[in-house]
Amino acid sequence: MNLGPIRRTLVPEELERLVSQRWDLDPEPFEGTVHSCFGQVVPLVDGQGAWNAQLHIEHLGYGIKTLHWGQAFHANPLVEWLYRSCVIERIQTHIDVRPLFSLAPHLANLKLKAAEKCVAPALLDWASAVIASARASRRSHLITGPKALYQWAVEELLPGFSEADLQTLDTTYSRKKLGSAVTLLDDDQGPFTAKELIRIEQALQANVEWRRDRAMYYLCRDWGLRPIQLALLRVADLGSDAGGPYIRVPSVKGIRRSRLRRSEKNMKKRYLSDEAASAIADYVENNHEEVRRIQLKVASDNNLPTTEVEKLPIPLFPGTRSGSRIRRFYTSPSLRSYILHSDSHRFSAAIRKWGDMLKLPARYNGVDDQEISQMEFSAYRFRRTKATVMVISGHSPEDVAEALDHQTTENVKHYFKFNLDLIEFVNAAHNTSAEIAEAIAYWSGRITSAARESLSKEMHVANLGICKATEVCPHHPTVTCYSCPKFRPFKEADHRVAKRVIEDLRDRMREQGSGPVRSQVDSALAGVRAVIKAIAHDA
Repeated sequence: MNLGPIRRTLVPEELERLVSQRWDLDPEPFEGTVHSCFGQVVPLVDGQGAWNAQLHIEHLGYGIKTLHWGQAFHANPLVEWLYRSCVIERIQTHIDVRPLFSLAPHLANLKLKAAEKCVAPALLDWASAVIASARASRRSHLITGPKALYQWAVEELLPGFSEADLQTLDTTYSRKKLGSAVTLLDDDQGPFTAKELIRIEQALQANVEWRRDRAMYYLCRDWGLRPIQLALLRVADLGSDAGGPYIRVPSVKGIRRSRLRRSEKNMKKRYLSDEAASAIADYVENNHEEVRRIQLKVASDNNLPTTEVEKLPIPLFPGTRSGSRIRRFYTSPSLRSYILHSDSHRFSAAIRKWGDMLKLPARYNGVDDQEISQMEFSAYRFRRTKATVMVISGHSPEDVAEALDHQTTENVKHYFKFNLDLIEFVNAAHNTSAEIAEAIAYWSGRITSAARESLSKEMHVANLGICKATEVCPHHPTVTCYSCPKFRPFKEADHRVAKRVIEDLRDRMREQGSGPVRSQVDSALAGVRAVIKAIAHDA
């Protein structure tokens, strides 16, 4: 970090004295330590009364944020005191310290003399310039940092700082300016089609050693989980009840909920498809040796008692950290249970690597071409897919927001602005006979027999098949079942009757149905055709 030609660092007591004498303020003494909102004890001052060389803040699930704390940030004592005080408060009140930490190198550009008393006008101009530059380069954390600093000065009633000037620092920032339509219809970053999901699922079966990737895939496909949520999951979150297999997932968005992390009241139950539950169970069952290896390595590398490490909660996707971080976690009671967890960036990287691992061709103008490029992967493509499928299935904005862990519907409204074009894009798998042939493979292994004994938790859907959802479905069975992964059609059933019913409904919908409803019917029609072909193929 280059802070420019800045003088010696003022120790805490000296800084407090200068601010008190020159600016007639009564600053609170700096404490030796501070507690982060996750409960981590962060040393601010060393044993000699000087600033600690560095601050290491653990952002649970994301990673570590470091600030070179032992050097001066600005020649003007009031600015130096203001910045340090604001950072200390931010550590205590916010999970994300990046807006203030990223501001440190830019303080050298705030032109003030060491003895200058009225700092508010210069700081306002500097803050405006930093925000403008950051907005142009789309650095969101640096956009919010200057306003947070100025706002803290206003709240502390420092001379010259005003609420009116604060309002001029408009830091409103939206990544949607790039265009939601472009993102949703983009071949590389838009939602996956049904056909692509089938291909991905089949490709992931090619190597028995890809158990971890298969488990991650189904969680991304079924619920669009963020990398941070994958990082926070534990084996103990898996369960089953009358509704079927499920996993408890922590909410991570919103100032209040994000601080709670794995608090009991912050966990949401998410039911799993049969294939997801099976893949996760297979991964957990075959991962015992890897968990043991990680436990022994953590204990050995950090001189920790093996018996104590064995008592730590086991993450669903465990990993290792550096020695210094392990010791920091172990000595902090509030962080200790997260020692074996991986950070979110590792999951982002693992999902991106599926492109090279699976080598699936990307879609281009509706066709596949090996010469063009290979399929791109990201966790957020799966989130867009989940949202798009829910919209097409007729769910409300509130349903989509809740499923994707948003506090409001504001961030999902753009999914509802697209109708037929988007529907055709997502349901391209049902438009040609070649693509329906791939859907046959999707139903293979899911065809069952009416003659077999039904399980107590299974429900019959008329005489068409059984539903594995174990709960009443409010939708028309011939419309929803044939596009639902929980449906197990009977090979003895006359699915052609259902096909005629759906075709009749489709003809009526052409005149009076909305885009999403018509899409449901089209999806069901493609599904029933695939079932008929799959049964004929098996015969």
